[in-house]
Amino acid sequence: MTRVANILINLYGTRVVLSRASRSVHVGLRNHDHEVLLANIFCTEAYHQNLFTPSQLDKDSPEYSNELIKKVSQQVLEKQADWTS
Repeated sequence: MTRVANILINLYGTRVVLSRASRSVHVGLRNHDHEVLLANIFCTEAYHQNLFTPSQLDKDSPEYSNELIKKVSQQVLEKQADWTS
């Protein structure tokens, strides 16, 4: 759920940054070129994060959690067998 929230935060942040940069250019603010550059950096970073994040969503699936639980259980049983021998 956190990863989905991060994607939405990046999308909202991108919208806000683009809106501010667009307004700066439209109004003719003195440093509008700087704001456009910062917006470009932010949007590029958010884009790459949003491309990477969905690939991580499968790791939160119940099947993946079940596999981890099985792995931990096996390790505990192995350690317990070592302790009793």
